[in-house]
Amino acid sequence: MVKQCQTKQKDIIMETAILNILL
Repeated sequence: MVKQCQTKQKDIIMETAILNILL
């Protein structure tokens, strides 16, 4: 459960980073 949460957070951080780069 904890690992899933961590990976989810990482995915969200990556997505936001990509969005920031695109914007």
